[in-house]
Amino acid sequence: MSLIYPMFSISLVIISLILIPRERYRVFFPIIIVSVLIHAVLLYVTINIIEAWQYVGDEPFAILGIPIFISISWGPSFALFLWGLPERLPRWTHYVYIAFFAVIGVVLDMLFESLGLRPDSAWYRPWMWFFPLYLLYWLTYTIYQKRRELENI
Repeated sequence: MSLIYPMFSISLVIISLILIPRERYRVFFPIIIVSVLIHAVLLYVTINIIEAWQYVGDEPFAILGIPIFISISWGPSFALFLWGLPERLPRWTHYVYIAFFAVIGVVLDMLFESLGLRPDSAWYRPWMWFFPLYLLYWLTYTIYQKRRELENI
């Protein structure tokens, strides 16, 4: 088992707990759970159905080929995404912000691949991950916005 997965996950949890006020975390938590579950489905499809890549050194901490620590690390990622959302800026900046987080995901994707922790299939290219990540962050953003609208009613 590679220790990078738990170290990465624990680091993100600690960073998010330090930076994000507890009250904000309570608001984000249900959205984070939904987003992590959506991401787990996306990972399942990517790993087991279209076989774009596989994780190396994730056993025994994997369920259906999905590393548990990778899934856990997405929780704080979504929390940091929502916490840093530039809500007071024009709406178009939100989409640039979503793209920024998707690019960070692609960079991390390339890092894991270069470290040999997640070898890619021959047909897969890292830029391909941008579009599912953009969609995932956009869904998280949309859920958050809908929840805010419902709370303001």
